[in-house]
Amino acid sequence: RMMGRLRSFGTGAAARCRNLDDRCGRMLGDDLAMSARSLLAALAVLAIAGTLMLHRLGDAEICGFNEAVEALVMQDMLERGNLFFPRASGNEPSYKPPMLHWVATIMARALGASEVSELTVRLPSVVFALAGIAITMLFVHRQMGAHTGVLAGLILAAAMQYIRQGRFGRVDMALTFFETATLLVFLTWAARTVRRPTDTRTDPWLWLLAFTAGAGVLTKGPVGAVLPLAAIAVTLTLDRRWDLLRKMFRWGPALALVALSISWYAICAFAAKGDFLALHLGTENFGRFTGALGRMPTLYYLNPLLMNSPPLTFLAPLAVVAALRPRSSVLDGRPNHQDTSTRLFAIFWLVTVLFFSLAAYKRRAYLLPLWPAAAILTASWLRAQAQTANGKALRGAVTAICPILVVVNFVVAPLIEGRECPAGNFRLAARSIRALLPSSANLVSVGGTGGGDLAAMRFYLRHPLPARSATPPGSSSHVLLVVQREDRTRYAAGLPGHKPLGTFRPGRGTITLYQRLPDADSS
Repeated sequence: RMMGRLRSFGTGAAARCRNLDDRCGRMLGDDLAMSARSLLAALAVLAIAGTLMLHRLGDAEICGFNEAVEALVMQDMLERGNLFFPRASGNEPSYKPPMLHWVATIMARALGASEVSELTVRLPSVVFALAGIAITMLFVHRQMGAHTGVLAGLILAAAMQYIRQGRFGRVDMALTFFETATLLVFLTWAARTVRRPTDTRTDPWLWLLAFTAGAGVLTKGPVGAVLPLAAIAVTLTLDRRWDLLRKMFRWGPALALVALSISWYAICAFAAKGDFLALHLGTENFGRFTGALGRMPTLYYLNPLLMNSPPLTFLAPLAVVAALRPRSSVLDGRPNHQDTSTRLFAIFWLVTVLFFSLAAYKRRAYLLPLWPAAAILTASWLRAQAQTANGKALRGAVTAICPILVVVNFVVAPLIEGRECPAGNFRLAARSIRALLPSSANLVSVGGTGGGDLAAMRFYLRHPLPARSATPPGSSSHVLLVVQREDRTRYAAGLPGHKPLGTFRPGRGTITLYQRLPDADSS
């Protein structure tokens, strides 16, 4: 009887083990299938965003001042080899530090391009935008789940401002990536430090934090590191985590951050490039903040915050308020990382808005770094709201609206660009002007207020132009006069001592090519 009971027990145990193995196998298979679906969904969002930003990317001409000056700097780097001190059309110093232009030059070389084009000017912004979506989805996936991560990426793909700036050859998207990366790297370091409180070694993530913050400075100046580090400092102060503040400061990473941040400025100083330093540190940074370039109302950003990508922008302030409510925190030693990350991004959102609202000079593009933070906050807030029936309906509505906005972006973004900068106008004008110029022409620019038209014309002429001069040198000078609509009366009689060779209207104003008469008075 004893042996029979043992055999019966063994048979039942084996059956139970087989059932357990089956259940474990099914659970493992379900997890793998879920991971595969999550990966495919994330890749699909990246593919959608890439399609949005690459679709007809090079169709519209470069015509506005902001994109044209970046194109001129890239032209000086790629076509003339001026890697450290590039100038716009051979004379004016670059307006921004060279990180984006270095990336653009490397990408152009990798693609085998020997000349700068609309595509090579804008492609770095596409890459930084896609990289920003990728790291945002990866972080949210690890902290809040696959569905929330995909939703955060979908929100970025549906945001008109994010997609349009991803198609624009300007430093703002690169700055957005590095500021977002700095915040995400800090949160990763903080979670690792809390899990290993007795580890006194310098975490490699601190070195990465120094790199992302320093790269932000090399992209657009001190603001690239000041804003994310200020948000981190405010978050740790509010959480009273003085221990993390102390652990965050390590001599090695701190010196690396300082060295990387000031590296290009130090090279300018040693090379006696005072005009670069004066423009960057004086006019472009301190001058913009204090009003040297103009003043806008303090509440200038109220409209862009709500209306640059509706209806998604209506949700971001609600998500910011929700994230600032007191909750549990991983910095208190708890395993939940979500509350700390959302609070940090909410503080970063507020710090950025406050900083640029206090600044005298304002641009809508300055709000671009808010978008990854807003996507994370909105996705997290919708996830929390889904605990109720109304919240679940709201989350479903946002998830359904995003694909519609993606289609709108696909159609509308190229149309807006084509209307603002029609293809062929500047290219045709440049060909016509080159046909009128003798090989020994000394081409300069004079008069008028058409800064954007002049910069674009310089780019398409591929002819290094000196800065504007009231007295063009030499009797053989050819003068490129750019006149805005409001200045046409002023220059209606033409330029004294010069004869017109041709008039063109490729942009917002009129471009007239003049030749100086040999007997013209030098005054």
